[in-house]
Amino acid sequence: MGNCRAIYLLQARHGKEKETNKSAGVETPITFADYSEMLTNFKLVKESDAFEAHRKMSQSGGYFQAVWERE
Repeated sequence: MGNCRAIYLLQARHGKEKETNKSAGVETPITFADYSEMLTNFKLVKESDAFEAHRKMSQSGGYFQAVWERE
């Protein structure tokens, strides 16, 4: 991760929708747990549901926002 001190993500909690015969998508969604496993030199400082100005973001099963800091 170079020399960054912190990482902020706002992503779909369960990853992008999987591809089907009827709709576009991805082969393997990247989830919150996947990000946590990838950021081994960082500790999770805060995680919460993501909100727009006046309501919870709900597309794709909801979004999360989280901050990790380098250990």
